[in-house]
Amino acid sequence: MIKEHSALKHFKLITKKYRGCIESMLEARANNKFESWQFLSETEIVDILLSKSSGLSEDRYHEVFADMAIATWGITKGIYRFDQDSFNAVIDTEQNDKIPKDILLKSPEWSIYIESPNLTLYEREIKGFFVYILGNEIPEYLIIVGDYGNNKCEICTLSFAKDNVSEMLYDVLQKYREHEKFTVLVSELNKIVSLIIFICTQQQEINGTPKNPVARKTKLGYRVDVRDTTQIWDVGQRIGAAIRLSEKQKKSHVVDHDIGRNMPRPHIRRAHWHGYWVGKGRSDYKLNWVAPALVNISDDIPAVIHKIKK
Repeated sequence: MIKEHSALKHFKLITKKYRGCIESMLEARANNKFESWQFLSETEIVDILLSKSSGLSEDRYHEVFADMAIATWGITKGIYRFDQDSFNAVIDTEQNDKIPKDILLKSPEWSIYIESPNLTLYEREIKGFFVYILGNEIPEYLIIVGDYGNNKCEICTLSFAKDNVSEMLYDVLQKYREHEKFTVLVSELNKIVSLIIFICTQQQEINGTPKNPVARKTKLGYRVDVRDTTQIWDVGQRIGAAIRLSEKQKKSHVVDHDIGRNMPRPHIRRAHWHGYWVGKGRSDYKLNWVAPALVNISDDIPAVIHKIKK
């Protein structure tokens, strides 16, 4: 018997907690227009969830933020699964303090779930985390919901009131500046945000083409189809293969007997971000993830296969 994914368990709990919420969300979506990065506005989804639960009041909005992320995830049910070696390289990426916040609006789906083996949030191991952007006309918060398993989760919010991703992180971390575990939280969030940025900007490294469903016209207005089952999106397979090949060549370096010394040993340089502005008025920021530099290795690296629409 196939074990039910933890993300799906959370979603099913939400549909029981707020009975009829998904249908109401679809109706609200059909009758209004929203920004490309949002399924519903904050006002719409808050009103729906509060109306579906007698146990919540308007002064407890923060408690429903996590539920918004999970409910919206249930529309597309995308689960992003990194190749393990790629995962390790991405979470070890050197930080860049110039990445603009709008990069986070490029997520392939309205709400996503990223598996994160062995990562922690607030010093507790998480199976993965939901990522969702909350706002009305403009994005207000990046919502991260850590999945502890056993139907337990915890929320972390980053404010879009800052200019770049680094400042968003700095802002939330100030609350914990005097906490004895401050450095632990810094490390945790840097790793989590690196994974999010990778998904948002390196979609060519995802096997397949995750995207939000296009609304279709019905008698009830324009409707989007809700995916019935989870969809696994494999991430970073090409990069992972390259890293493993590099490691293999490092272990089998050649000795040059003619000059009596080792030839340059294959090695890996730490990954980093490289960004630049393009377009009219330099209005669009392109961000590349520069993989751990595969120095002195051959080009026998497997390619990622992408389906091309004819």
